[in-house]
Amino acid sequence: MKRIIGLIVFGLGVAFLVAAPLFRFYVTPKVAVAPLNQYTVSTGVGVANKMLNIPASAAAGKAVIDSNVALTNTRYTKGDVTASQQNPAKSQNLAIYDTFSRIDTPTGLLTASSSRYAFNRTTSVLSNCCGANSGGQTVNFTGVMPLKFPFFVGKQTYQIWNDSTQSTVPAVFVDAENHAGISSYKFQQDLPATKVPGSDSQVPAKLAGQPGAGNISVAQYVAFQATLWIEPLTGQIIDSSVHQTQSYRGADGATDLVVIVDANFSGQPAYVAQSAKTIKSLADQLNLVKNILPIVFLILGIILIAVGFFVQWKGFKEQQAAAGTDGSGPNPEDQLAQDPATMAQPPIDPAAGPPPSTGPPQA
Repeated sequence: MKRIIGLIVFGLGVAFLVAAPLFRFYVTPKVAVAPLNQYTVSTGVGVANKMLNIPASAAAGKAVIDSNVALTNTRYTKGDVTASQQNPAKSQNLAIYDTFSRIDTPTGLLTASSSRYAFNRTTSVLSNCCGANSGGQTVNFTGVMPLKFPFFVGKQTYQIWNDSTQSTVPAVFVDAENHAGISSYKFQQDLPATKVPGSDSQVPAKLAGQPGAGNISVAQYVAFQATLWIEPLTGQIIDSSVHQTQSYRGADGATDLVVIVDANFSGQPAYVAQSAKTIKSLADQLNLVKNILPIVFLILGIILIAVGFFVQWKGFKEQQAAAGTDGSGPNPEDQLAQDPATMAQPPIDPAAGPPPSTGPPQA
């Protein structure tokens, strides 16, 4: 029975040893994917240190700048499940997200934008597929999608897509730190003043702070400095802090004619706190599958194999011992009694001297 039990324990140990790499290298890639049915509403708050008041400027015939204007940034993101489950998205392991963002002042809408991202569900690298667009325009998407870093974030620089410039902006790893109660990687972005594609327009000279009664040619430029806190296992953005400026510049593109907006944005505290809890739960689950279970299975496998081997060995030794005492094996005395050579020898009498020789007669 012990040998059977040992064999079972040994088999369990082997199973655990097989499960350890299986969970790390097979199960983990299966679960480390962005969901297709994503739906989130994220909120941020900000303050416009300077903001061009366009209606007031038009009425006054000159640039009117407001200051310390409260801003609210709301983004709605929804996964297109149907499109994601069809080729070519399905064959390329892509998720497709539609996102709409708006910035509001206390008096109403300030700006709004929309995008459709097709991206790899593991690496978050964008793809020019499946109707992907920025503001309804077909663009050449490159780099990592701006709403989520890849799974298993490295301490490295990532090229993050920016819709305003229709190009990527480097996100440079700075440090690992605790943010909003969970472990995070801190990244920074620094975009110098860059022309917004397709923003060339004509505006009244006085609106741009220039002399004259006619219109002048201007283009919109954007610059920002951003800090991002990323949960390293899931690639989820925990929080962000952004200082952004938008301005009109003339044909030379070197000097701001008038500031459109100069604002600071960050995540709404209540939203960040709730989001951090959700992200931590997802990270814990992924850590369990990728790291904890494989280690536990490896240790259990080694222990069970050793125990199973020992139990089998002990059972074998006990079986050997039992074979010589329970009548199931040969008895040495019985062998002696049944040996013809032994039976042929007469009993030896010590007083009679040595037994007679059985060799040939002497001459």
